[in-house]
Amino acid sequence: MLTVLVVAWVTGCFMSISSSGDDTVYRVVVGEYKENYVKVQCIGMYCVDNVISGSYSALEELPQWMQEKVALLMMTSFTPPTKEVEGVGRRINPYTFWVYQ
Repeated sequence: MLTVLVVAWVTGCFMSISSSGDDTVYRVVVGEYKENYVKVQCIGMYCVDNVISGSYSALEELPQWMQEKVALLMMTSFTPPTKEVEGVGRRINPYTFWVYQ
């Protein structure tokens, strides 16, 4: 089984996510600069032909599976150190989420 390590610069410190196999990680930013504005960025080796990345005017425009994971992560604390929700992702700050596919 292949293990991929993704490292991203987030809120002034390095954090890492380990994923195995064909898992993909998305950085989802919700309403940081504009209410209801959502920006999605795919992170990792499996993002070449990804169609989910980009800007959206509302969470409802995201795929259902991603909406559900972001909704669950919105109920978690963003106070560092944040905790991973296995199979779902991690909340990084009030606006930013790492979502696992």
